Amino acid sequence: MNIDNKTILCRSCKIELISNNISSNNLKKRNYICKKCNRAYFNNYYQKNKDELNIKGRKRRKEYYQKNKDNELLKAKVYREKNREKIKEYQKQYRQENKEYPFEWKEKNPNYRKEYYKNNKSYEREQHRLYYLKNKKCIKKYVSEHREEINCIKRRYYKTPKGRLCAKKYNYKHSNNYGYNPLNSWFEKCEGHHINNTDVIYIPYDVHISIPHRQSVPTSMIAINYMSMFFLLQQNIEELNKIMNTIY
Repeated sequence: MNIDNKTILCRSCKIELISNNISSNNLKKRNYICKKCNRAYFNNYYQKNKDELNIKGRKRRKEYYQKNKDNELLKAKVYREKNREKIKEYQKQYRQENKEYPFEWKEKNPNYRKEYYKNNKSYEREQHRLYYLKNKKCIKKYVSEHREEINCIKRRYYKTPKGRLCAKKYNYKHSNNYGYNPLNSWFEKCEGHHINNTDVIYIPYDVHISIPHRQSVPTSMIAINYMSMFFLLQQNIEELNKIMNTIY
């Protein structure tokens, strides 16, 4: 390449530059470097400053998205509609190649879903409600076609400690207008006792039926509440002793 009757060489590898071997932007700035050397320079720079550049890039993308949110959502929607089959094929291939990843991620982040739901409860409920309204017919059809399978899964679930607790919470909430906030863990041959309208202590079944009581009669609750709290205190002392033994 000749500029002002001078042969121009790449400042890095010293080969003679021709028009298709240098970017127009570098040519305008008189930054005489061939495309190959230019690419190598930026790759090297990126590797050295990877973390910093990624942070800056994420920040820029986030700011741009916030400023152009409606436009970006519209573009994404149009792309999905135009490339529905392509996206499905890609997702299917990705799932096949990364079958173990969801299980590994779940093991590393066991409480993520629970914490996310707790922090975004109203949003999640609204999304579930909208999804149900949008897919009402499909859901009803699926339930009617797989009723036996669903009932079998429910029966297995309600036999587990977590399932029993879930059923009790639901029953108390919808039949008695009580809350169900357990103050200790479930164990075999126990029963949940309400010390008030919300809090529950798991105590042995024999203890629970040994004293007749009813929430509507406060005087009948004094003795059973005392026994429940005493049992909870004993449990906490035992757990504390176990922790102390492991430390010392």
